[in-house]
Amino acid sequence: MAKYWICHLDKLMEKHQITQSLLSRETGISPASISRIQNNHATRVDFNTLNTLAKYFDIKSGDELLEYVIED
Repeated sequence: MAKYWICHLDKLMEKHQITQSLLSRETGISPASISRIQNNHATRVDFNTLNTLAKYFDIKSGDELLEYVIED
């Protein structure tokens, strides 16, 4: 059984028409971190980073940013 997280940062950025560089400048999150998160290559993400992204995008539910997938 495979279990993993998918981050929907790419969808949020597309919806709000925001580039990685703009998001980095406005949040203080490094462009490299944003790229890893956006492309689901991050091996871990700091809670403060998730909190910053949630505030920036005015996320009401964690499901908008992260999805936990369980495959049989």
